[in-house]
Amino acid sequence: MLDKYIVAIDGGTTNTRLHLMKGGNVVETKHVQLGANSDNSSLEEAIRAALGGWAHVEIDCFLASGMLTSNIGLMPTPHTESPFDPMKLTLAPVYFANIHAAPFYFVSGVKFFENGHKDSDLIKGEETEIYGFLREEDMRRRILCIHFGTHNKAMMIENGVIINSITTIGGELLQLIVNSSILKSSVADLAEFTMQDEYVLKGFEYGAELGLTRCLFLGRTGDILFKLDKDQVLSFVYGALVREDIAAYAKFLRTEVDRLIVYGREGFSRAFEICLGRTYANAPPISRISFEDSELMSAKGLYYIYQHCQKKG
Repeated sequence: MLDKYIVAIDGGTTNTRLHLMKGGNVVETKHVQLGANSDNSSLEEAIRAALGGWAHVEIDCFLASGMLTSNIGLMPTPHTESPFDPMKLTLAPVYFANIHAAPFYFVSGVKFFENGHKDSDLIKGEETEIYGFLREEDMRRRILCIHFGTHNKAMMIENGVIINSITTIGGELLQLIVNSSILKSSVADLAEFTMQDEYVLKGFEYGAELGLTRCLFLGRTGDILFKLDKDQVLSFVYGALVREDIAAYAKFLRTEVDRLIVYGREGFSRAFEICLGRTYANAPPISRISFEDSELMSAKGLYYIYQHCQKKG
């Protein structure tokens, strides 16, 4: 007798993760080096091939989120209007005969625009991550979650419901600076980098006084004129970028919350922790989730949402 499993699919722009789950726990993860910017037939074939290694188990259904639901993804799906409440969400089955006979359920992301363009925002995938780490007692609290990734997102949760979000492109800017800017030869390799707290704070302080673009060029003069090493320059860059994020998240950071949770890319998480107190002396203690643990949060959150939402079919 085959045991029934669920497969949670976390879709990105260039890669897709498949998590085999049983009882809400991840048993095994497979990576497919294709994502939303791939043609759908190639992505379908890659997912089907990855599933071949799990032929010994019975898959009850598939749960999917992230860029798989974007306008260039496997199943383009409009964003859900905020607030996002899993208890009120309806999921309908979709079938992909070329992949597997079991039904797929897609969580489509959330849009926020109640006060017009200036306050508008979008999330796709982070809504599932949040429910992967919230505790039972958090469902009766006000929680601020900040995800550092390709896009850095601050999300406010009240009583288990996502009520608002603020996104920056800080992660993309970091990649551009490290890989494509004049600072490319001045900064450390991200994979071998050791953060220098003193220079994170310098970047934060100079950015507040001089603005981002001038501050970033001072990373170049720090290298050429003052012989800063590559770790120091990259730390300086992190401080300048985090300063912009903290400014963007101001209305959330001024709100009293029960918990402040930070997760995702650990360079940004660490720099944020170093700098936050310089602007918000009364900020709550930060709960930081490791990058390794955060990689499983989308799967666990998808399982939570599936178990708690309304389902059709």
